[in-house]
Amino acid sequence: MSPLSLLRFAGPPECGSMGDALRAFHDGKATTEKLQRLETAGNIIKLPGIAPMYDWEFQPEELPLAMKENIWEKISRVAKLLHQADGFVTSWSVPYDTEECLNEFNAYVNSIRGRPTFHLGPLLPFSDGGTDFRSECLAAERLGMPPDSFEATMALLDRVAAERGLRSLMYISFGSEHWPSSNERLHDLLSSLKAKEIPYILAHARCPEAVITDLRAMFEDPKLNFFTNWAPQQSILSHKALSLLATTDKR
Repeated sequence: MSPLSLLRFAGPPECGSMGDALRAFHDGKATTEKLQRLETAGNIIKLPGIAPMYDWEFQPEELPLAMKENIWEKISRVAKLLHQADGFVTSWSVPYDTEECLNEFNAYVNSIRGRPTFHLGPLLPFSDGGTDFRSECLAAERLGMPPDSFEATMALLDRVAAERGLRSLMYISFGSEHWPSSNERLHDLLSSLKAKEIPYILAHARCPEAVITDLRAMFEDPKLNFFTNWAPQQSILSHKALSLLATTDKR
């Protein structure tokens, strides 16, 4: 989790009042109904480095209750750990997460038994001194992918680079936790890409079968796009054909 998310869901009351409730949820002492009420109670949340927000502004899309319970169960373990751990080593960094945010996280952790924090910066599979993915990492990713899916992905990328030039393909990556409850905006995006004949790869790990079947019927074109349940993300991000990454993941 990012430090902002961790402070929101597990930090002090001024960061959102969810931490104690999630720790109680982990211990079986709080109900999902209580978490639902707290999530959108109309309280103002003050997180470091960003403007104050109402708690309901963190919920731009309503999720099914079963999915929320699954997410809360995972986050409750992190909230519990925030109080139990003897210290923290993270992959956060000042340039990305901001000094203000990390300082507040450090102060909160230190306020509980004087525990230390160490921020090492991003642990990315790049070659030393560069921004290219190491060949060993790309090879390991390929071995972990279904061969037909990997080959189809790379074939589209290579063809687009040859026919359209550099930086001409969009990669659309939906999160692995859930699929949006409404597909209206996605339909608008794919319709625009189709009209402009812009090539893209769409990764849809959690898309319901009926929805992806409809999307394929409406938009799939082997010359311009590839729909895949799981994509070789490092290989895509390192390819010269890639122009833009669109993702539902949130900070």
